[in-house]
Amino acid sequence: MNNQILDLLEFYFGDSNLSRDQWLRTRVCNHPKRYIELKKLLTFNKVQRLRARFQDLQVAVENSNKLELDQTGVYVRRKIPFDTNIDFTRRVVYLENVSQDETIETIKEKLSRFGKVTFVELEWFQVSRQNKGFSFVEFETEEMANKCIETINHEQKKLLESKEEGQVNEGELEPNLKSKSIHDFSLICYSKSTWLEQKEQLEKAMELKYNPFSERNSSVFKIDKLKSHVNRNVLKEFFDWISDGNVKFIQIEKNQTDSAIVRLSENVSAQYILEEAQEHLQRIQEKEGACFVLVEQELQEWLKQSQIDRDNYKRLGYRGKKKH
Repeated sequence: MNNQILDLLEFYFGDSNLSRDQWLRTRVCNHPKRYIELKKLLTFNKVQRLRARFQDLQVAVENSNKLELDQTGVYVRRKIPFDTNIDFTRRVVYLENVSQDETIETIKEKLSRFGKVTFVELEWFQVSRQNKGFSFVEFETEEMANKCIETINHEQKKLLESKEEGQVNEGELEPNLKSKSIHDFSLICYSKSTWLEQKEQLEKAMELKYNPFSERNSSVFKIDKLKSHVNRNVLKEFFDWISDGNVKFIQIEKNQTDSAIVRLSENVSAQYILEEAQEHLQRIQEKEGACFVLVEQELQEWLKQSQIDRDNYKRLGYRGKKKH
C-alpha cells in the first residue's frame, strides 16, 4: 500500500494533474513557500479508498524523490516548484479513430514505448460503456509526444498502403500496428495544438449557421462538406452518440458539397446538438464544413420531398412484390 500512496501523492502534485486541478493548483501556488497541509489530502477520494492514515502520507512523502515535508511534518510541497508558464498542450497528443475495445490502461501501455505517459483522457458512452473513438494522451515531455505523433502516423501510413496493395495479414502484425478504427479506418494522431486550431476553425465556420434557429428545439439538421469516406453508418454512429440514440433517418446528398440531412426521432435542443457536433465534426467533415438547423422553408421542402420519396418507395416496393 505504501507504494500506492506514494504514486498517488506524486500524481496529485505532478505537472499533469496540477495543470488540470484548479483547486489544488491555486492552493499550492498561493502559499508563499508552495506548501499545502498534508491532512487536506486525507479528504481526497482516492486516498480515502486506500484507507490511508496521516502517518502513511508522511512516510510516503519521506520516501519520495519529488515531494518533501516541512520541519514540522505537517505540510508538503514539490521539491521542484510548479511552473505555471509551461504550455502543457505541447505534451498532449490527440488520437482519432481509437478502437472501441481500448481502455485507459491499454492506451497507456501501448504508448509507453514513446516515453512516460502521465495522463490519458478517454470518454465513454453511458449505455454501451464503449469509448467514443478518440483520446487525449499526455507525455512527460514534448519530445515524447512528437515521437509518438511521428511514429504512429508513419506506421499507419505503411499499414494503409499494405492493405491497399493486399499485402498485409492482420494476424501477423505487431501489436502496436493493430490500431483498427471504429470506422474501419486507420488511427490518426496529431498534437493537441493542431486539434485546438481545427476546433477553432470549425467553430468560426459554424457561428454563421447558429442564428437565429439554434435557440429553438428541432429534429432536423444538415451537415455540409462531408469527407469522402463518410457513409450512412458513420453518420448514424456519430449522431446516435450526440443525441443518445435518437437518429430516425439519414439522407446523404452526393453532390458538389457532399451534404447530409439527419432527422431525429424527437425535437431536442438545437443549441446542444450544434455545440456537441462542432467539437467533434472534424472527424467526418472537411474544415470548411458546418452543421446547422434547417430553416423553415428548407425544412418544409425537405419534409415534402421525403414524403414523396417514401410514397414512391412504398409504391415501387409493392409493385415489386406483385411481379413475383
